[in-house]
Amino acid sequence: MGVAIIVVDITIIKVSIPRIIADLDLAALDAEWINTCYAPLRHANSSPSAGPATSGVVSTYFGLVVLAFTSLLAGNAGGLGMLLAAGFGKGAGAALILPTTLSMVHAMFRGRDR
Repeated sequence: MGVAIIVVDITIIKVSIPRIIADLDLAALDAEWINTCYAPLRHANSSPSAGPATSGVVSTYFGLVVLAFTSLLAGNAGGLGMLLAAGFGKGAGAALILPTTLSMVHAMFRGRDR
């Protein structure tokens, strides 16, 4: 579920770029920043979690809350600065979700199934 939410969020960003450019009167370089600001944080913590399972669940739920809150901020952004801040926040939320999902795949499937 976590990875699906991240993929949907990225798809919404990609599809919305032309409308964002028009609504906020942005240059093409500004639009590239919108695409780019999300990725570094999303992959910052992409190794599977080594902690107990409960910390992974807490991390996932916290990441979902961060992702939802910052998505609301991005949707209501009135300028590029707020949009970029929300993008970095969404990347941070995704960085909390992704390792737990990878850990679950690692724990659930063994050998040839993986």
